[in-house]
Formats: sequence, structure tokens, C-alpha cells
Amino acid sequence: MNESVLDDDGDYEEPISNLSPQVQPKTKKLLILKLNEFLYRRVVYFQEILEYKYTIYRIPEHRYRDFILFRRPYSKQFLGFCLQRFEVGVWSSARGYNIDGALKCAMGNHKEKLLFVWVGLIPMVNAEKPLYMKELQKVWNLYDSIYSRSNTLMIDDKPYRALYNPAHLSIFTKSYDINDEEDNLFDPNGELCKYLEGVYKAEDVPRHIQHNPFGLPPITPSHPDWKYYKKVLLKLGFVDT
Repeated sequence: MNESVLDDDGDYEEPISNLSPQVQPKTKKLLILKLNEFLYRRVVYFQEILEYKYTIYRIPEHRYRDFILFRRPYSKQFLGFCLQRFEVGVWSSARGYNIDGALKCAMGNHKEKLLFVWVGLIPMVNAEKPLYMKELQKVWNLYDSIYSRSNTLMIDDKPYRALYNPAHLSIFTKSYDINDEEDNLFDPNGELCKYLEGVYKAEDVPRHIQHNPFGLPPITPSHPDWKYYKKVLLKLGFVDT
């Protein structure tokens, strides 16, 4: 399998790399977050008026190069909540040279508390259309004997990104739409934080997720697009014919 990665702009870069492990692993469970469309929404600056006319009434939290970034409401409080309870890593599809600006917007001073920052996704190049995934085994290989399927949770907004992974290790939320003025996903008193509190206290992460589903449905036989994804899983050797 070709393990080059395709970034948000459609160009291939080097395989996934650990950019900045800044703290030593402890005994907390590992929580893996994404950046764009989860912690913030990135907009190409010259498209602002054409695609997001309402943003002229809202000041972006950050601008770098040709992008403006809008943080999801309550993002600072949400990150503080997560960092108190978990070791937190970030897995992004941004280009390496874009990541600092993105992290500055999304994390602020919390950046120094991250366990790692990774860039790049693994393409399933033989699918009918390109799918870009996150393989948790790569994380576990780096932190051997510290993190495993029993103590890792990944949050993403695209369920297919977890196709490489064992079941019940990820939850999936809706993407951040800056048109949605009522978005409260990160409210410290909201459902996501309550759910993560349960994961924090759970003895076994996959067992907890299996018995307490949250958010968008994972890719299983009951998923409306299962026929397509079954073909992908067959190519990966994860299901029988």
C-alpha cells in the first residue's frame, strides 16, 4: 500500500510523522482530536465573501497565509476540560508548514500541553474514490505498552477515517458549520463533555463506547452506505465476502 499522505490542498507529502512530542506520557487515557472542521473552521480568505457572506459580521480568531480561522464556540473551555482528564494528541491533515498557524488558533497556550502533533492521513488508494484514514496502531507503536485499544479514544467528524481501526475506539461528531450560531458541542455542561467524563472514569474504553454510543454512527452493516464501505473493507482484508 502506498503510504504517502494527501493533505487538505490535494498534494502528497511524506508519510505521517510525529512533529512535537512535548510531554512524557503518564497514566491518563489518550484522547486524539482533529483540527479543521472540529476545533475550528478554516476558510480560504478570498472565498470569504463568496461562500460565507455572514462572516463579514464576525471577526475571525486568526489569520495566516491565505486562510482565516473561526474557532468553535467554547473551544478554550473544551480543551481545558480535556487536558485535565486525558493526555491529548492532535492528528491533522494540514501541511506541516501550515500546522503552527492552525495550532495557534485552535490551542493557544494549550499547545505546549499536547502529547503529540501528527500530520497526514493514510490513503486507501484502491477505493472507488480516495479515502484518507487514521490508523491508531501507528500511535500505539510509538507509545508501546503505554497506550493501546483499552485506553485510547479518537474523535473525528468523518466515520470512515476509523476503518483501519478496531471497533469502539472512536466517536464521531458533526462538522463545525460557522453558519450554525447555535453550535454548542463544546459547552462544558453539554453532552460531549458529559460523555468524555464517562470515558475518563471507565475502566475499558471500547467496552464503554460499545454500551454508550455517541454522535454519528460508525461504519457498520447498519450504516446507510454500508455497500460501498464493505467494498473498501474487503480490499483491506477486514471482512469476508
